[in-house]
Amino acid sequence: MLKFLLLFFISSTGYAQDLQQVDFNAGEEFNYTATEMKQEHKRQKDLVKGDKINAMVAETIGTPNDLPSARLLDLTTARIIQRSVAALNHFGYKADATKIASEYDANYKFFYENRFYGDKEIGQHDPMNIWMELVHVAVHIKLGDFWCQYFHTHDLFIINFATPIVLNPLSAFDKIDYVDHFAGHPTGRFSWDHHGLAGVISYWAATATCGAATAGLGLITFVCGPISGFVESGMDKYIAPPIAGKIWDSAHN
Repeated sequence: MLKFLLLFFISSTGYAQDLQQVDFNAGEEFNYTATEMKQEHKRQKDLVKGDKINAMVAETIGTPNDLPSARLLDLTTARIIQRSVAALNHFGYKADATKIASEYDANYKFFYENRFYGDKEIGQHDPMNIWMELVHVAVHIKLGDFWCQYFHTHDLFIINFATPIVLNPLSAFDKIDYVDHFAGHPTGRFSWDHHGLAGVISYWAATATCGAATAGLGLITFVCGPISGFVESGMDKYIAPPIAGKIWDSAHN
């Protein structure tokens, strides 16, 4: 794993810098200066141990049909919902934010733990939960594509459609389809059609470690974005694919 992470670090320096610039540009839209974001980014980058985060995620979802995996999915979903609600509130959609927050707390807060059970792109299989897909669509419509992608509220879509496949390899079309849901679909050296379930979980675990997985959209949100994105890409590009392959092979042999 250390070899993979070292290779990723060497090959992705430019990618990390691009991520940082996108986040800093977005932060300036919220009236944070490049100087204060850079200072905080430098501090947080040393605090977030991406290798440890990805090792924890890999160990947990390496046995997807296990209770810790379901609890990790619930925790990740909660963070996405929190940020979706915060973004809706910020852009003036307070009624939508209140509705989503109250419905989530009342009906879906422990969805995966309570529901726990033993062409090839995310979205061709049925979602795990219709309500969560309706929330994803509503947030996307209100915020628009840029902010939905930027704040990673789109990750709700990935969790919702990828989880039924990752937890049940026999439901995938084939091995490529399973790996696509588990580890994502890179389209180039630094580009993705979408990340996989493993990367999404790593992103939000890193975001929580960095201190940005809260209901607010303060300076730390824009500082943590490139750090979490770097951890996510390392997981999906180097660590998750062989794990997914082993799970698939074990289920079909």
